[in-house]
Amino acid sequence: MKSFLIISILLLTTSSFSKSVQISGFGLGAMIGDPTALSFKGHLGESKYFDAALAFNTGPADAIYLHGDYLIEKQDHFQIDNESLNLYYGIGARLYVADTKKNDDEVHFGPRVPVGVAYNLKDPSVEFFGEISAIVNIIPETDVDIDLGIGARYWF
Repeated sequence: MKSFLIISILLLTTSSFSKSVQISGFGLGAMIGDPTALSFKGHLGESKYFDAALAFNTGPADAIYLHGDYLIEKQDHFQIDNESLNLYYGIGARLYVADTKKNDDEVHFGPRVPVGVAYNLKDPSVEFFGEISAIVNIIPETDVDIDLGIGARYWF
């Protein structure tokens, strides 16, 4: 949480970059938080995107995490000291499978609703982002999880 706040403050107080940039193509990068994962985002058209994350855990329980979201991005939604942040929101799904070493896997699946902000640089073509997501697990039982992360992607 401290890292999220520090990076958010740095992004909000910087004044050396130009206005927000519409990015097209696809971006690859990483995010830290819950989950810490590889991150992908693809441009689908006018302010529409698809994003996905993939994470592996090799701790007490080997696990895989995967999410995919359809996103709508509002360009230049926030203006702070002549800098623009884009607001995005969407809907998707998350799958989490852990090998519990008890002869069965623990599987969690459900819809995911992300909300976040993004800051785009033009040169190099990099996007910084922070998001929070609510997940309503419907498998194995109904409960709610929260994902929180920050990250960066390089756009090709």
